[in-house]
Amino acid sequence: MSCCAILVNFHTADLIEGAVRSLEASSRCDEIIVVDNSDSREEWDRLNSRIGGLARILSNAGNQGFAKACNLAFQSSSSDYVLLLNPDARLLGNALAVMCTVLDNDPQVAAVGPKVFWDDACLYQLPPTTFPSLTAVIAERLAGRSQRFAIERSLRFRNRAISQWTAQRPLHIDAASGGHVLLRRQALLDSGGLFDPQFFMYWEDSDLMQRVKAAGSQIMLHPLAHATHLYEHHPGKDSLIAQGWVTYAKKHFSSVFHHTLLRFISICPAAQVKTFDATLQKFTESIRLTVDPDLQEAWLLEISPNPDFYPSIGRFGSGPTVDIGAELIERFSGCDLHLRIGPAHHTRDRKQLKAYRLAA
Repeated sequence: MSCCAILVNFHTADLIEGAVRSLEASSRCDEIIVVDNSDSREEWDRLNSRIGGLARILSNAGNQGFAKACNLAFQSSSSDYVLLLNPDARLLGNALAVMCTVLDNDPQVAAVGPKVFWDDACLYQLPPTTFPSLTAVIAERLAGRSQRFAIERSLRFRNRAISQWTAQRPLHIDAASGGHVLLRRQALLDSGGLFDPQFFMYWEDSDLMQRVKAAGSQIMLHPLAHATHLYEHHPGKDSLIAQGWVTYAKKHFSSVFHHTLLRFISICPAAQVKTFDATLQKFTESIRLTVDPDLQEAWLLEISPNPDFYPSIGRFGSGPTVDIGAELIERFSGCDLHLRIGPAHHTRDRKQLKAYRLAA
């Protein structure tokens, strides 16, 4: 089965070269297509000088967004499998071959993702991709109005994340991120194509996961396929995320029933939900936290921009202290950062967790 990798560039030539080169040695990658949304002659020349011999570069008519750029590449290829990869992501080792094997062996699987690390040392794992079902949206609204519900939702997510982070065998998941996922072309065609072009950026992959599952296909994660994604979060992304959510909500939650139910929940007064135990100053240098004696044999550190740790990045470790490098802290510029240390296993007891807020 043939495989084409699709990447979208928007003034990220320095980053995207590394992503392309991570695919260069894979025997399963037959073609690499980079769509340039930059609308800049200088960026076009820079891309060609860096990856011109490794990838086919397509120029988009200005920045039309991630979804339309991916669709352009998808329509210009006929490969059986399609890999989507962010410019700041890298596939490690034989990750692509491992993911291709999943699709080779099970025609019911439409999408497969790797285990994704946040750092080059592969200590921190990115959170499971959440799926914005109606149930999940209701749970989010209720969590903002109930301290007890917020804690329960947070612990449920933590336990699900641990199950995924510690998995040793392929497992079914709710959704895979569009930043690093291998897709079966026929399953995409059967569910309406790659991305809905009305999405500019963000939530287009959630819409895709919704469609492929509705068509009867499955989504998997293979823990032996590894990737890195040097994700950064800053306030500038919030408006794009909010814009994409409006599009998603109108498409999937537009019935009278949806509006009535969500409006009823929103009328309920918001609660003063507090999920952290102490506030620390957010420094630019690394941070060292002390681990309680009863956790030192095996602990889990979680990092999140959200006070309820939904979602959160995770790192397993042991010992009396945990150090968090400045280069990681700086990836959450302009916003608070929340840290939580607890046992390296499932728990339903909030008292076993100690949480900190790093003030921006």
